[in-house]
Amino acid sequence: MPRVPDALSMCLIRAVRQDFLPTAPVRLSTSQAVQMYALLFPVLAPFVLLAMLMGLSWLEDRLVPPAAPEASAAELLRLPSSPPRAWAPNPVVTPSR
Repeated sequence: MPRVPDALSMCLIRAVRQDFLPTAPVRLSTSQAVQMYALLFPVLAPFVLLAMLMGLSWLEDRLVPPAAPEASAAELLRLPSSPPRAWAPNPVVTPSR
């Protein structure tokens, strides 16, 4: 003997069937479409700005010639080979002839 579904089961079956049945396309009003797409701008703005920054950086690398430094960074950061000693006397500078 087949089981007769109760009212709750029938409601769930109808709800599931209605979700999968093809429906007519929904036409959005202009104000709904503007509101929907307006939500995308704050989300996409950081990615658009990042893409612009990366593109400008790439373009700058191609257009601007590399600068010739007067002194390399290694020379500016060169440390003495040994620290000065506090007890060593100052060297005497003799005039050259």
